[in-house]
Amino acid sequence: MLDEHFIQENFPNVIAFHQVSAMNGLGMKELRTRIATEIVSLDHVGNVLPKVWVEIRDHLENLAQNCIEYREYKEICALYNLDDDKAKFLGQ
Repeated sequence: MLDEHFIQENFPNVIAFHQVSAMNGLGMKELRTRIATEIVSLDHVGNVLPKVWVEIRDHLENLAQNCIEYREYKEICALYNLDDDKAKFLGQ
């Protein structure tokens, strides 16, 4: 059982808990609805991303491996002329 009180005290961005079951689908529809509702309420949703960010994302999605070191990520960003500060911001 999750300690919901502890989680909410230590992670203020947690807004709700839902009981779900992957085995029988219990609560999944409600969870999807809640997630969709919360996503559209975020200020940055719908903002257009800089083209270079999309290009870097595409580059990363086309890598053979699922995980890379941060150093490799920064090297990829450098290929697209993104400096370390902007690479760090994008990687957050």
